[in-house]
Amino acid sequence: GEDALLQAMEKRHRSEWKKPTHNPKKLNNMKKKMAQLEWFMKFCKKGGYNYYDYYKRSQTFGREEVNVRTDIKTFLVDYWEKEVKKVENKPQTQEAPFRDSWLFGGNNCRRMVEPLHIAEYYTKGGKDYLKHREPHFAKLEGWEQADSAKKEKTGAAPMKEEPKGKSAPPNVTHDSCFWAHVEEAALKLPDLENGGEAKKEEIRQELREFEDYVMKLVNDYWLSPDAFFEGSSFMVWWRRYWEMLQRVEPDSDRDSRPFIVFMSKDGYLNYVNSAQ
Repeated sequence: GEDALLQAMEKRHRSEWKKPTHNPKKLNNMKKKMAQLEWFMKFCKKGGYNYYDYYKRSQTFGREEVNVRTDIKTFLVDYWEKEVKKVENKPQTQEAPFRDSWLFGGNNCRRMVEPLHIAEYYTKGGKDYLKHREPHFAKLEGWEQADSAKKEKTGAAPMKEEPKGKSAPPNVTHDSCFWAHVEEAALKLPDLENGGEAKKEEIRQELREFEDYVMKLVNDYWLSPDAFFEGSSFMVWWRRYWEMLQRVEPDSDRDSRPFIVFMSKDGYLNYVNSAQ
């Protein structure tokens, strides 16, 4: 009957999910590229740079080095974009689109690679990255969130250890769009001082929301300490912002806001040191 047919279809769908969809050679190449990217990140951190800014400013380096970094990023973006499309074209069940190991791998890669994608986007004069974000990045993130919510609801073991409750910052920032938020905050600064009154108030509110966003990442130990390296895009933004605030908010609640206290009283240095 109809029930038997539905059960047969469900069984076939489940068997389809068990079949490997990846090419072993490409999978091996992907792992090699990930290892190279991890080495690049460690190389930058050892030199006192964060890899986002190092990559962003790479046009000042030799052509060969730029090509090597771009090749790694391009390969990994293309690989996971195709993997996401494969999953979307498969018969869907009530289960998460990727098996746990695949979903973990895809999102681990997203957190490492999307910042480089963002760096290229803003270097080319882009704005409003989140409105133009590559769909496969958003889908990987959405699937991860859905998977975590489902497992939390059922009491199942989480796909990965959540950073919350840890006492040390992570090596990679949890939100892969962090640097896009930084770039947008930097683009808002001119209007904070020179815009009309209505615009100033709008920007002031948006930047306070950014302050809260950063502090949530800090409090949850979701922000990589390399964001606070001197000369980073974030620290350049902070220096400019702090200087402006003293002119445009002389009598406000500025000095009592958690983010301002954290940054102006060098609380961020304790955060960085806690990772060592």
